[in-house]
Amino acid sequence: MKKGASIVDQMILAGIPPDERTYTIIMEGYAQAGEVGTAFEYFQKLKQEGLKPDILTYGALLKGCCKSGRMQSALAVTKEMANAGLTRNAYIYNMGNDKYC
Repeated sequence: MKKGASIVDQMILAGIPPDERTYTIIMEGYAQAGEVGTAFEYFQKLKQEGLKPDILTYGALLKGCCKSGRMQSALAVTKEMANAGLTRNAYIYNMGNDKYC
């Protein structure tokens, strides 16, 4: 994951701002590696830069939360997602169901 984060840093130095997809990919990687806190840090950067998270961005966080057993955090993410006007779909519900089952 450090290589991926390094590439994002290089993009910024080259004057190429990361977009939502770039952040989502990095967040997904950190979430899969069990580094959910770092995934949330990138989520905050995304929002600070005025970018809008989409269903895949929230999905990356949810996957990490569920994988690490942070179900309260997962619930908070789904609430924020709903407040952003994004509808939960089968993909999102199945992540939570998988963890609870």
